[in-house]
Amino acid sequence: MQGWIMRALWSGHITCGLVSVPVRLYAATEAARPQLHEVHVSDGARIRHRRVCEAEDREVGEEEIGRGWQASDGRMVVLRDEDLDHLPLATRRRVEILGFVDDRDVDPLLYDRAY
Repeated sequence: MQGWIMRALWSGHITCGLVSVPVRLYAATEAARPQLHEVHVSDGARIRHRRVCEAEDREVGEEEIGRGWQASDGRMVVLRDEDLDHLPLATRRRVEILGFVDDRDVDPLLYDRAY
């Protein structure tokens, strides 16, 4: 694992009747290529992307940035985390199991990965 620890994307339990099994969800893949940066070809300097407010024409900090939805009439509706918390998502804290793979269909080489 190239000297770093994989962290679970999600931890929870799978419950089937009276049996509850602890589960950790990991990413199924890892980066196979080296991470590259955007650079200026002539001098090798890093290229940065800045967050600029279109209305005020100034750079804004992370604490000033939120999320929004654009209505069909062009108005922007700013959404807070509290607004998103109240959305009625039936699967918000649940993973639905649709089926299981037969162990003969899994390549044994995949057993050394935790996913």
